[in-house]
This record gives sequence, C-alpha cells and structure tokens, in this order.
Amino acid sequence: MSTAATAWSVTFLKDLETRDRREKSYDDIISAYGALARQLHSKDARDAKDANSSPTATTTTTTATRVSGASTPTSGATVVGVTDDLTRLRLDFTLAQQQQSLLVTENRSLKQRLVSLQQTESEREKLSRRVKQLEEELKISERGRKMAQDEQVAQEIEVNLVYKQVEELRRDNKELVERWMELKREEAERMNEAMGM
Repeated sequence: MSTAATAWSVTFLKDLETRDRREKSYDDIISAYGALARQLHSKDARDAKDANSSPTATTTTTTATRVSGASTPTSGATVVGVTDDLTRLRLDFTLAQQQQSLLVTENRSLKQRLVSLQQTESEREKLSRRVKQLEEELKISERGRKMAQDEQVAQEIEVNLVYKQVEELRRDNKELVERWMELKREEAERMNEAMGM
C-alpha cells in the first residue's frame, strides 16, 4: 500500500479510537443511572406492597405526621440526597445523549471522509497508472527517435564515403584520360617524324 493510503488509514483509525474512548467514558454514568432507576423502582414497589398489606398503619403514620407537622429528619435527608443524585444523573444522562448525538454526527462525517479518501486514492492510482503508461510510451518514442537519428548519421557517413569514392574515381579517370592523350600525342609526333624522314 502507498504511503498516502497508510497515512489517512492511520488517521481514520485514531479518530475512531478517540470516539470509542469518549463513548466509554460515559458508561459508568449510564450504569449508575440505570442502577439508581432500578433501586427507585424496587423501593416504589416495596412501598406500594407495604401500603397494600397494612393500610391502617400507613394511615396512622400519615395522620401522625400531618398532626406533628414534621417528618423524620433522616428520611427527609435521604430523599433530598436521592433527589439530588437523580437530578445530577439526569443531567449527566442528558449530556451523554448530547455527546452521543455529536459522536453520531462525527461518525457520519468520518465515514463520508473515508469514502472521499477512498475515491481520491482510487483516482490517484488511476493517474499513477496513466503516468507510468505515458512514461513507457515516451521511452519507446525516445528509443525510436534515437534509432532514426543513428540511422540518419549512418546514412550521412555512407553518403560521404560514396562521395569520396566518386571523387577518387573522377580523379583517376581524369589522370587516365590525360595519360592516354599524352600517349596519343607522342605517337602522333613519332608518326610525323617518321613521315618527314
């Protein structure tokens, strides 16, 4: 795989790991909220069961409480503490839901980015193959041009050799003609001398 493909893959995997760590950071809050909800549900069920099993005692206790105008301090503190915890957990749960929504959006964005990167990588590979193809074609063209140039040089050398041979033949022919003319002239002179005698 190419260096560019490895780089964006590593970046994408790191982004996914960061997202997973963020999501897991809220697991304790969600678990605590669920446990508290189950406890409250169980307590409500027990209270309802106790109320149904002893209505007189409940009525008496309620009446006594109303008459006295106060509740048990320990019970009130417990209710306030549970209410505060429940409120805090609800806020945390709302925040966790918001974070989850952001993570879903981020995940969607990362997927779109991955698709875009894959398309870019595919296009880059196509362009790389095209560049290699053009380089091969250029090499073949360059070899052809060099061969044609070498052939032209060889032909020029051959033409020069032929031209030199022609010049040499012309000189040889001229010399032969001149010797032949000199020979004929000498023969004519000898014949004239012989006839004059």
